[in-house]
Amino acid sequence: MTLTGARIHELCARAIAEALKSVREDERAHPLVGAVLADEDGQVLVTSYRGETPKRHAEFCLLEKAEQLGVNLVGCTLFVTLEPCIKRGREKVPCAVRVARAGIKNVYIGTLDPDPRITGRGEMYLTYEGVTVGHFPPQLADELRSANKAFFDRFRAAHFWDAPPSSLYGSDEEGLTSRPHAARTREGILYQTLDLMTGSSGPIWISAGDLSWLREVQVALIGAALEKREVRILQHLSPHGGEPALMVTHLGASVVQRKEPGQPRFTIVEEAWGKRGVKSFIVTNLSR
Repeated sequence: MTLTGARIHELCARAIAEALKSVREDERAHPLVGAVLADEDGQVLVTSYRGETPKRHAEFCLLEKAEQLGVNLVGCTLFVTLEPCIKRGREKVPCAVRVARAGIKNVYIGTLDPDPRITGRGEMYLTYEGVTVGHFPPQLADELRSANKAFFDRFRAAHFWDAPPSSLYGSDEEGLTSRPHAARTREGILYQTLDLMTGSSGPIWISAGDLSWLREVQVALIGAALEKREVRILQHLSPHGGEPALMVTHLGASVVQRKEPGQPRFTIVEEAWGKRGVKSFIVTNLSR
């Protein structure tokens, strides 16, 4: 028996059968994932599915079983119904990395992972590591997408809109607080600034440019006014003038205008509380 087209189809179908055995760890929409390992002749060596070992991915379960059975993985072919992950929580090795390190020669993937943090990256990583990547026949891939519809729908919108940047009170996938990462795009900066202003309770100090961001931030300014928080804005005037300053004062902010060029842009708030109740001062860029 060899890995002919017909045998590949059989092994892909076998992986789908394994996927249907998957055990979800909670009520969220998790994928059904199955994995089959075959040798160069197409003989099945090991099979597994997500949750066979509680809360473990299918690839982890399969590699763990292969190690226990003393299977030599070098040159083998893996059939897995979902693209191996490339991102895990702290102290967890992504499945794509585990597969590449194991010496597996070929991987057939049923569908790409719809999570935009992973989509295509697991496959690309395997390719970079010298693994030959193939895909399930279209009909079987459609079958998988149907079986995992709830999981795919969970990420549908993420492929049409940019995912929001991490909160300034950022946490990792395990829910633990972590070092925040400042956004670099205008949209990201605005998102984090709103997060900063609404997630704090003390005074707000802003060093700004032409106040072009006022429309997006005004809801936070209104909230600050209702809470009787002090809001001070240092506006660095541009050659185009500073008319929006009047609108800001109507929202309860004090505005001082200056004409010096090249001044830094930032927002500072007091009494910003993270998930562990730590009081801090936080600074982020507001406009460039």
